[in-house]
Amino acid sequence: MAVKEELEQPLKEERAGWAFPIPECGRSDWSQYHGTLTQYVGPLPPCTDDPIEKKPLEDDDDYDPMEEAPPLTIPKEGTSQGASSSSSTRASYLRGASKLKKNPDNPDQRTRVKPFSDKSREEIAIPGKECHPANGILGRLLKDNFPGMVKLPGDNHKEEPASTWRHYKAKVDGNGGSFAQRVKDEFWQYYKCEDGYDREAEYVMENACRKLVLDMHYEVRIQSVINYHFENNKVKLVKGAARAKTLTKEEYMQVPPRWVVNEGVCWEKMVDKWCTDEWKAKHEERQLQRACMIRIPHHQGSRNLKSYGNAVVFEEASSAISEYVAYALSHKAKASVVMPYNDSDPAEAYTSLTSYANMQQYKEVFQQTHGADSDPTIQPLDPEVVMVAGEGKKHGRFMIGGCLLSMASVPTLPQIKARRTRSSPAIRSRPTPMQAQVAEERRLMDERLKEALAEKERQMEAKFAERMHTYLAVNFYHIIIAKREVFH
Repeated sequence: MAVKEELEQPLKEERAGWAFPIPECGRSDWSQYHGTLTQYVGPLPPCTDDPIEKKPLEDDDDYDPMEEAPPLTIPKEGTSQGASSSSSTRASYLRGASKLKKNPDNPDQRTRVKPFSDKSREEIAIPGKECHPANGILGRLLKDNFPGMVKLPGDNHKEEPASTWRHYKAKVDGNGGSFAQRVKDEFWQYYKCEDGYDREAEYVMENACRKLVLDMHYEVRIQSVINYHFENNKVKLVKGAARAKTLTKEEYMQVPPRWVVNEGVCWEKMVDKWCTDEWKAKHEERQLQRACMIRIPHHQGSRNLKSYGNAVVFEEASSAISEYVAYALSHKAKASVVMPYNDSDPAEAYTSLTSYANMQQYKEVFQQTHGADSDPTIQPLDPEVVMVAGEGKKHGRFMIGGCLLSMASVPTLPQIKARRTRSSPAIRSRPTPMQAQVAEERRLMDERLKEALAEKERQMEAKFAERMHTYLAVNFYHIIIAKREVFH
């Protein structure tokens, strides 16, 4: 601790005006600031304590196992904060894989991927090898192969930043192929498709790339806000706080991301979009909608539902949990701390009222279809029941378990209606968040009314018992007096 105090004081005196926190911790935690202290007060003696144990934050939406924490570096006074500093190492959080691991030359040593739905796949690691999420690698490749400004085919289109997967397909690279094909070719240098699933893997990759490109453009603005406040204000913002903040055009232009640092015109076009009144109005509207969310949607993090179910382990469980149970538990708690499923748990045990209403509606339709004694908690998800209970695939989403279902195995709503009979379950409308909230409030009111009636009944019974006790005591007294008079 003496070494720490000796080295801490010069740094405090030299950088007194900075909002840089000096941690009060042990030598092991203090060693992560070695680079910063070396820059200002000279080298530190080697740390003999145990190294910092880096544990992944399980189920954290912002955690990526491919990302290693960059060293904490603080720019010197007088240095520029423009594009050159944006490409250097930052201490602020960088979302996504920070670097790509070396891909194995032998295809048999690559992680295998096996699609199991239209949007999800399972990574099967080689024994003894590290398994990285496929979407993390794919997202990094999309950034490394960002096409910049692209003009879509047609006279009505003009050159614009590549903000969709369609732009990647439209831009031709130096080898005569599209940027989209280049991303796919580089992806298969890190992974190997399971035999017999080539067509399904291609479909899953197309769906994943569409979403990842949109997410990439959504996250880049938030990352720019984080970088700007760290580089200029020496303040680390978490993602939630950065999401609510905006910058001016001049401030955005100081912190371009790595993957558009050489695309000055492209970055300026992206920034111009965020500075329009239309975008700001829509941003505020979405913020209000997000603020209206009463509870957390789910606890899966970056996992799909199947991976979440595989991560849930109970000592008393003899086999893997069902898809329905995995969906239920993912709306209770993280996989590492969630308790076993209990069918009698009320709505307040779940963090999403809408998901609880969806589960109850699916269960009712499931029992109407397969019999009152059927149990959905031990059966796989029935795609037709999901369609009937949720009024089809609204807005491109199934009511529950969407990442586990493939459209090839799910009948369309017109097909289901064509073969319906009088005994078939009625097609139900999907519960909305407002309906779920109203139903929960009504249920709570009913419970409070029942408790009030039960308390009233207990009070009446207690008063009746007290009166009967008084009545019997008085009568017994009169009987005793009467008997005494008879004997006398």
